[in-house]
Amino acid sequence: MNGLIPAGCDRFQIVAAHYLWYSHHHSGQWSPEYQRLCRISRYFRPSPLMNDDVSRGDEIVAEIYWNLCRKNRVGCDCLSAVGITGSL
Repeated sequence: MNGLIPAGCDRFQIVAAHYLWYSHHHSGQWSPEYQRLCRISRYFRPSPLMNDDVSRGDEIVAEIYWNLCRKNRVGCDCLSAVGITGSL
């Protein structure tokens, strides 16, 4: 695909990863990341069972999350638990 999205994932995994990434990495209510999170929240409501800890959830969601960290040059130590490591 485009380097961010692994093959074999579905749209729900893509949206869940982006939702988690923007919820963890926005810079306040007026930041572009928070605005993106608000747009995603219009059509995506996370399940109460959805784990906020990326490393304990779906491996594909974790991989997309890691790719977002790399793309935005943000450290994501939380993903080493699922075997996703590498340098930014």
